[in-house]
Amino acid sequence: MIFKGKLLFTKSYSGNVKNIGILYKFLTVMLILCLLPLTVVGYLGIMGINDVGTTIIDESAASLENKTIENLQRLVSDKTNQFNNTFNNIE
Repeated sequence: MIFKGKLLFTKSYSGNVKNIGILYKFLTVMLILCLLPLTVVGYLGIMGINDVGTTIIDESAASLENKTIENLQRLVSDKTNQFNNTFNNIE
């Protein structure tokens, strides 16, 4: 019904509101479905970077530990040889 150039809503108004509600729900579901793969890919990417970083740090720590142990063993061996040479010279 048109009254003075304006559309007056009657029973069809409630139908339009119902359709807008259905459209809103549909768009909400579609938004969630579109964002879900992005969040999964983002999460997996972050976890992959985290795993690589952890692996690099662990390998570096193990390498440093081995080098430190080898260095200490070499220093102890050198000092032992110096003591042995000193004692041999005293005798």
